[in-house]
Amino acid sequence: MCHDSRVRGSWLAVVVLVACSGGGGAPAKPSTFTPSSPRLPPLQPIDPNARGAAYLTALANQIQPRWAQFLEDCRLRLPGDHPLNMASLTADFELVVAETGTLDLRLMQGSGNSDFDAAALEVLRDVPATPPPSELESDDGRVHVHWVFARDRRQAGPATAKVIAVELPLVATVQRLIERGALARAAKRLAAAPPTNTERVPATELVMIAALREGLASSDGYTRLAALEAVARTKLAVLAPDVRRLIEASGQIEERVQAIAASAALGDTRVLPTLVDALELELEDRPEIALAKVSALVALDHRDEAARAIRAALALPQRKRGVATAVAALAILPDPKLAAALATWFATGDAEVRQSVCKALPTAAPGQAGTLIARGLRDAEASVRATCALAAARRKSDQLAGKRVDRGDVAIIARLGELVRDRDEAVRAQAVAALGALAPAQWPRAALQDRAARVRSAAAVGAPETELRVLVKDRDPDVRAAAVSAFIERAPEPASEIALVAARDQASQVRRVAIAGLADDALLEKLAGDDDPEVATAALARYALRRGPAASATQLLERLVAATPKSLERVRIARSWLLAR
Repeated sequence: MCHDSRVRGSWLAVVVLVACSGGGGAPAKPSTFTPSSPRLPPLQPIDPNARGAAYLTALANQIQPRWAQFLEDCRLRLPGDHPLNMASLTADFELVVAETGTLDLRLMQGSGNSDFDAAALEVLRDVPATPPPSELESDDGRVHVHWVFARDRRQAGPATAKVIAVELPLVATVQRLIERGALARAAKRLAAAPPTNTERVPATELVMIAALREGLASSDGYTRLAALEAVARTKLAVLAPDVRRLIEASGQIEERVQAIAASAALGDTRVLPTLVDALELELEDRPEIALAKVSALVALDHRDEAARAIRAALALPQRKRGVATAVAALAILPDPKLAAALATWFATGDAEVRQSVCKALPTAAPGQAGTLIARGLRDAEASVRATCALAAARRKSDQLAGKRVDRGDVAIIARLGELVRDRDEAVRAQAVAALGALAPAQWPRAALQDRAARVRSAAAVGAPETELRVLVKDRDPDVRAAAVSAFIERAPEPASEIALVAARDQASQVRRVAIAGLADDALLEKLAGDDDPEVATAALARYALRRGPAASATQLLERLVAATPKSLERVRIARSWLLAR
């Protein structure tokens, strides 16, 4: 059959003429055209709310005019009782539309009249490629349309056409969409899937992993940092290559530190050469990265490489900054051979070295910790006093963990009691927090009236319930947040009461910490729509933990669809669901 559209148009007329002649010989040419039936009434209009109404209308503009002409020729050229003029004739076709708009055609239900069916097929073959909207695609990546060709008022109009949803297994469908970069469509497809579908949870996991991978590739540094933290928390080893690329390519110190920590959390041993490379120099030049590398090497059970670099840095005392960083590294990787030298470094080093010694003492030299911390609490430098106060609180944690320490608590507690009146607010804050951890009975009530919000926030550590109730009403939102957090950490009874009030606080940081103490799913759902994205996502995370990944999937997927691609919001949503697994 010829494929020229003009010939096809002639062919439809030939169908009529052949039918008129009885099917044999040259077609007879009637001298006049006498209508054999009334003209068909106007087409039924398509419901504008029907799925794909605009696309179906566009197709109908290509199909209906030629089909209407065929029906009109039959009405004019053939007698009323001719088979092609039977009002009951109907042929149903399935149009399978590729992304480019090309059609594959399938006759679903014939009319019983081969000429009628052939005419409809010829009309369809002449339809120009009309690319369909991607949202109409079925799971196979194509758009499926049911089209009716009728001899009655329906004709071949759009009103009776319908977009058909062809569903395939969820996991394979979602994987295909993700590979095409259509993450939002994959999430939307999943959100619409029935909760009873057993593939829904594994398919949702694929979407959330893809959202984190997308976040790691974001142009926004905050989004990349959040994605790295989420990968570390969720331990998604499948994203290890993406994390390694950030270690090697990122020029941002904070981002490299987070990427190193994430690789360690994933147990990615392929990052070891990068961790060892230039570690000695980084102890001098880039302390944040050096300490992150030491932590990662310890986590990956490659302590020897880190220990060699630390010893090398400490063997060169003229490189002062390297010494300070190497001493601080002993808090991560204790070295019994170097522990005895801590007192010497404390006595001879500058303020930065003395701070590093205090940081290292609780783990690197527990036997000397009490004496040196007590000395550091009297240091002339406020930064050293504050760091040693923090070390005192850490030392208490080590005691609770069963580590052997000396008996320096009495002197330390006495000095901390003096430091709560120190002229430096950072020192006061650390001293108040340390007393709350070491000696709750000697908790300094005067801290409630301290002019610095930082000190009042620290007072939440170890504060009795009566004083905590004062702090939850403080004028400063950070103080209120610290008090609410302390309530939640202690006991559920007062915490739930306080959390319900705090969840309605005007300050977002207060609402955010309150979420950890909420057991009201309805309130959590309400907070999921909070104006502050961190509050909203924290509420969804809490809701997901309470309800489980299956029950929370729909809400989180719908939020992911609405969120901007490669955005911080998408990363937070993915993190929430993955932590609830």
